[in-house]
Amino acid sequence: MAESKTRILTESPRKNGELVRVALNEFKGFLNVHIRIWKKADADDDTYSRPSYKGITLRPDPAELEAVITGLTRACELLKKSDWRTA
Repeated sequence: MAESKTRILTESPRKNGELVRVALNEFKGFLNVHIRIWKKADADDDTYSRPSYKGITLRPDPAELEAVITGLTRACELLKKSDWRTA
């Protein structure tokens, strides 16, 4: 069985008890950047042990990551405006 190495970069709780996690993950010699929704295995458990299918995996390509960051930054800027639909 292949060993997976993960480095969690950031986590953000959601209202429904889920968690958005950004992580670097090496699996079978390939490095990926994951932005994924995590769920608790049990409602009484405090650990998030189950990734959902919701999320994306990006290549560790700086140009691609910068483009995604630019898009997300732009989305934040527009959402802070009251007239974001017309901007």
